[in-house]
Amino acid sequence: MRKRMLRKAGAALLTLSMTVGMMTGLPTGVMEARAENTPLDATRYATPEDLMVKYDLVDSTTKPVQSVYFGQDGSGHAQVWKIAGKDTGVTGKNIVLFAATPLSTGQVFKDYIDGQTISYPNDAKCTYESAPTEVNINHYGVSELRTALNDLEVDGNYFNNVEQQYMNKTKIYTYDNKNSSTYSTNDVLYAAYGEHDAPNNEHITVGTNSSGDLNSGLRIDKSNWGTEAYFWLRSPYGNSPNGALLALPGTRVRYDGVFDKWAVVPAFNLNLTDVSFASAAQAASSSTVSSGVLDGDTDTDKVFTIRYQSTGDEKAEIS
Repeated sequence: MRKRMLRKAGAALLTLSMTVGMMTGLPTGVMEARAENTPLDATRYATPEDLMVKYDLVDSTTKPVQSVYFGQDGSGHAQVWKIAGKDTGVTGKNIVLFAATPLSTGQVFKDYIDGQTISYPNDAKCTYESAPTEVNINHYGVSELRTALNDLEVDGNYFNNVEQQYMNKTKIYTYDNKNSSTYSTNDVLYAAYGEHDAPNNEHITVGTNSSGDLNSGLRIDKSNWGTEAYFWLRSPYGNSPNGALLALPGTRVRYDGVFDKWAVVPAFNLNLTDVSFASAAQAASSSTVSSGVLDGDTDTDKVFTIRYQSTGDEKAEIS
């Protein structure tokens, strides 16, 4: 009887081994099977559900700040993004990512023109209740800043064809201070929203907002704006026709003239539908995204690489 039970156990183990060996969507490497139900450190491993609920950029008192690799920075290095949280205004599993470092610098909000207003172009792709005939030169929808962001989205030096498939569009509202109204845009990469007056000038917001509350997106406190450069927001400054708002990392939101040059630090929505998990373990060859060279100055121990499901022949060993 004992030998028969051992043979049955051995057959069951062999079946399990073959099943695991034929599973797809797992990265090549070693997965650790734990005898105890011990949760993994939130800075080392996360499921798609974890990514949506365990991290934000409000502060570090309630939820940890977590970064992920996605795409490149234009010079062949992997770009790091911070997780701002799930966007409930976007369908399906998703998170909003905010660039940890600028994607570009020296960007004007609007090229110099003679005058403070321009005719509203028919191809601006902004949605109004009633389209205007004229807008101020600090209008985000017709700005060079928005054009630069749209160009970065399809630039292979930043995002390859596979990565672009996982980037959702986000509908966001912005104020038109010439016509005292709001309008929406629907882009992949977009600039954050901010307000000039205290106390709201010490945080910015990203993700879906509403026309009635432009500051209602996911909050990013000033300590999480990075340290490298001042960067453009999409908000106009008060009633000024040629002023737009900037974020000063670690300090506050202020304004500047639209012709000045500052950094581009965008946000975008990442589709998590096909994500298996995220891990701080470096195994770039098994990842669908983050194909750039890792920066030696980056603390890679704390940055997640996203692992996507695969339809190829991949094996996983369990020890």
